Amino acid sequence: MKAKIKFLGILELLSIFERKNEVELEFDGATVQDLLHHLFLKIDPQKKRIFHDGRGKIKPELVVFINGSVTSNMNWLSYTLQDGDFIEISLASGG
Repeated sequence: MKAKIKFLGILELLSIFERKNEVELEFDGATVQDLLHHLFLKIDPQKKRIFHDGRGKIKPELVVFINGSVTSNMNWLSYTLQDGDFIEISLASGG
């Protein structure tokens, strides 16, 4: 699966992608969770706090847009992506 990823205001991540705020990634799987898992493998453990709360769960402040639309249902991690989707990742205010 290939997707274009853009980080909105998460400057701490830019160093892992050569200071680009938008990258094209190829990853195994097809869900948002698969994509995030791929990203977590590329982030050093100290920076994973950006995404995880103290118990290893995804922070509720994490906002994922798929092709310009916010993922809003309860099972957004299981959302099936399409090859070439444009994913924007951000943290809601207060995150």
